[in-house]
Amino acid sequence: MDGMKLLGIIMMVIGVVLIIRQLVCAISVGYHYEQEIGYNWALADKSSTIAAKEEHIAKFVSAIESKRDKFADYNAIFLKTPDNCLSNNLVALKTLADRLHDISKMDETSFAYQTAIQQITAQEQGEASELISVIRGCYVLSTSTLVWSWIGLVVTIFCLVLMFAGGIFIAIFC
Repeated sequence: MDGMKLLGIIMMVIGVVLIIRQLVCAISVGYHYEQEIGYNWALADKSSTIAAKEEHIAKFVSAIESKRDKFADYNAIFLKTPDNCLSNNLVALKTLADRLHDISKMDETSFAYQTAIQQITAQEQGEASELISVIRGCYVLSTSTLVWSWIGLVVTIFCLVLMFAGGIFIAIFC
């Protein structure tokens, strides 16, 4: 009976250690992404002038391209599609940068300029969230696979099951 109780304790300890590891890795990879790359997108989104948006998005694109080795080609392991491809999403991001560059040449008092700003803001807040999600996912998949998407979920569930089973062993064999 002592062996089963010891097994339960070992299972719980391993589960707790692995859960802590998952948490530390998730926080770390998120922090590094934001510090190295993502902050430019956030600043572009917060900026109210086209010039500032253009500058931050150009820096965002440049950061992705200069750190290309830290990105997976797809935000997927199986079922790779053009939509979850980093290169395709980078092309789409560059079209946004080009559009901002074109808008920056317009007269700021014109109706066309005001309409363009509204469209850019709507695109950044709505449609671009999926684009950014793919880019971030490619980064997480490449730098810390065990916390990426469904793999992170499976690992976390495994840790919880291990802890729960350890708890049952301890309760039964006490």
